[in-house]
Amino acid sequence: MRGTVSELWRYPVKSMAEESLAEAPVGWHGVAGDRRWAFVRPGRVASGFPWLTIREHPEMNRYRPSLRQPEHPDGSSVVVRTPAGEELSVEYPTLAAQL
Repeated sequence: MRGTVSELWRYPVKSMAEESLAEAPVGWHGVAGDRRWAFVRPGRVASGFPWLTIREHPEMNRYRPSLRQPEHPDGSSVVVRTPAGEELSVEYPTLAAQL
């Protein structure tokens, strides 16, 4: 035996909370859907590292993203539960404004 997986987590959105998984497909790029989304820091699009991170915005850990199969009714495959309990598509403009 080489090892045992005791827990499996995916982070659909960089620096947001984890999503606990019972199983997940793993490929060349790692766990399917892991860190496929991220939010860009305002004014830093051309930067070498433009992403919002939990270091600068610790409140991001209070947002709980999850991949939806099938897609959410609004067409998004990633939905984020806000600290207020609202579920929004990761693409919803007001979600980015909250961060």
